[in-house]
Amino acid sequence: MQTAFVGFALFLLIGATAAMFGPTIPAFRSTFHISATAAGLLLGGHFAGSLLGTMSPSFLPERLRAPRTLTAVATLCFALGCLTIGSAPSWPVPVAGAGIEGVGWGGIVIVFNALFVSGFGSRSPTMLILLNAVYGLGAILGPTGVALLATGGFRLPFLLVTAVALAVLPFGLVLPGNAKVSAPSGHPTPSASVMLRPLAVFIVAFFLYGGLEAGIGAWEPTHLIATGLSVAGAAMVTSVFWASFTLARLVAAPLALIVNPERLVLGCLAVVVFLALATRVDAITPAAYTGCGLFLGPVFPLAVVWSGRTIRASQRVTSFVISGDLLGGAVLPPFLGQLVMSVGIQALPMAFAVLAAGSFSILLAVQLMGRRLIAISTS
Repeated sequence: MQTAFVGFALFLLIGATAAMFGPTIPAFRSTFHISATAAGLLLGGHFAGSLLGTMSPSFLPERLRAPRTLTAVATLCFALGCLTIGSAPSWPVPVAGAGIEGVGWGGIVIVFNALFVSGFGSRSPTMLILLNAVYGLGAILGPTGVALLATGGFRLPFLLVTAVALAVLPFGLVLPGNAKVSAPSGHPTPSASVMLRPLAVFIVAFFLYGGLEAGIGAWEPTHLIATGLSVAGAAMVTSVFWASFTLARLVAAPLALIVNPERLVLGCLAVVVFLALATRVDAITPAAYTGCGLFLGPVFPLAVVWSGRTIRASQRVTSFVISGDLLGGAVLPPFLGQLVMSVGIQALPMAFAVLAAGSFSILLAVQLMGRRLIAISTS
């Protein structure tokens, strides 16, 4: 229960913080008199730091990869970064703060996804879905907190997050001193050479999924406005997308106890392919995007569980697949933007459908590959 409490508390904070950058960008621009391009470096700093924080545990000695140690270091980095942002006297100090915050953010993501993926026995899929649902709640509360606490200002929200993170830090000392995880299904773990291929395939699938999720989040408002909605209406529909995304994770949590995660992931992605194509029809575009949120919500946490069962669950494996997701979320949305500029907004539905279909096809191949791995491990 203590592991769950610490994980939920920190995921609420990192979800809120990641969602606070967008609403506070106008405040950064007015405070430091910077351009929109310069303000965008905040997101770049956060992404670079999060990628470093996600990958770093994979290259640390075994004795330094204990959840207790990594959580303490990651939480301190996260708090220090938020403190730097909230108290920055001049530009580009906030960019440096976003980088430090990102390192802590990435470390927290890796530690608790790795702990939850197998640390609760048969309830692990449900607990991992709940963990990521709490992140979604944080992403909803973050912008709301910016509006309520500081009417769009950035200092008080980031300083408040710093204080709460430091308050949670002592509870992290109760986490395990190691993270030994046994092979799934009671079978011996195949050799590293045998597991390399499914790991690489999982990374590609997560890359495509990360691009799909981030791409819809980034370009859905533009598409909705092109269908005739007002800016306010498009923003409202986009917020409903994220609300349905979070709700789906809460609803899927009990389902994960009785339905195989692989079937849920593949079923959800198959439905998203058709919903993405349905966004081409202007009359149902808002409803189709809301449906995408409902069926995309459970995919990430369940796919993490799936990867941990196919490949020996560990921080290293988790860091690689989540890094694939982060890279896809950073690299593919700009390519979608170039597609919109060259072809037009009408290209988005097909692009989203291709990403969903690509992830579905790759994970279907992983499912077949996983059966062969079990045959190898028992032969």
